Amino acid sequence: MRKIIENNLNRIVITDDKETYRYLIENRVDRYCKIMLIKQSDIEDSEITILGKTYTIVEATNSTGKISLTLMSGVEKGTINNDEEITIGDYTVSATISSDNEVHFVVNGEDVGGPAKKMAKSSMEKLSDGNYIAVTDITYESYAGGLHQATFYIGADKLVLTDGSDIEANAETIDEAAVTITSTCLLYTSDA
Repeated sequence: MRKIIENNLNRIVITDDKETYRYLIENRVDRYCKIMLIKQSDIEDSEITILGKTYTIVEATNSTGKISLTLMSGVEKGTINNDEEITIGDYTVSATISSDNEVHFVVNGEDVGGPAKKMAKSSMEKLSDGNYIAVTDITYESYAGGLHQATFYIGADKLVLTDGSDIEANAETIDEAAVTITSTCLLYTSDA
């Protein structure tokens, strides 16, 4: 049995191989790339849909030949400026952004993770109601009047897909759910 689910740029192929299932996610991009010029940062902040759920790629790394993607999604998404208070769903959120990689949240009057806890991009903290808050991006322009902003999810989910490892979902490893990340780059040449 083979089932294909398609959307704009992604295709998920589900194959039944006796007792196991294999999920193949192909990211088709209508452009060519050149070896050594493509960087993982080119796909950060892109969205990808996996089994009907849309995730943001918040980090893409390639260390020791192993590609790793950190994906985040959530029930509520918001962007907040430094020392601002916003309401998103049932949550009142304020933030103090102290650098290009640190933000402190107060949600419904509670310091997330404690009064000294600062969160980095791609980190998650549990809220008192059991939901998670996750940071997907931090912008910090270090000059007077510069933009200090953080983007986050509430009711967050986090997937870490590392080539050669099992899937990590919300800091828990899913045994025997191995990840294989491969890439294909078509090189075009021109006689002109």
